[in-house]
Amino acid sequence: MPKVKALNNKGELTWCTAKTPGSGNCNHVLHQLDGMTDEQFQQEVDNYNETLQKAKDLLKDVGTTYTKEDIEILENEGLVEIYYATRGNKEMFKDAANNIIENGDIIIIADSKTELDKKLYSVYFDKIESDIADKLDNGEESDYGSVNTESEDRDNPEYTEYSIDFTYHDMDDLTTDNTVEGLDINFDRVNGKYYAVNVSDE
Repeated sequence: MPKVKALNNKGELTWCTAKTPGSGNCNHVLHQLDGMTDEQFQQEVDNYNETLQKAKDLLKDVGTTYTKEDIEILENEGLVEIYYATRGNKEMFKDAANNIIENGDIIIIADSKTELDKKLYSVYFDKIESDIADKLDNGEESDYGSVNTESEDRDNPEYTEYSIDFTYHDMDDLTTDNTVEGLDINFDRVNGKYYAVNVSDE
């Protein structure tokens, strides 16, 4: 089986045997692809590991109460990727780490802004839909939904039906500044890829 030299998110050199490196079940962050010399690949590895050390130092600074299991969760998610998504900002890194540990949030990586928005839509659809419904239920207005008054169930006066409508095009509005409670996505573009994570402190 063909294999290429690769680096995982813990900074370890391994071999990638994926049919298409970087896709499918491949969990590597770097590959020595055709045309890349050993020297060029090693430079990318060194750059990644330099950022990894910065992320580890930041984790020590903000994660004084984290358990071994907490740190393992963050390492599996990718410390560098958290660092990228938060731009190395201490407070955002801490909030992102807490959300990953406590709420199961994940790092979202995409090759384009459109792909990123589509992934955010998929990952957070239920959370956004529920938040809109809660707002409508409390009598608040929403640009993305309304109460369907024509579908009242006379046998169940407490039943309410909502018409909720949003698409991946609305992610910039719906996933920032806690427009949806507990959701504040920060992202950055690094080395041609987009990295995003929830940095809400609510």
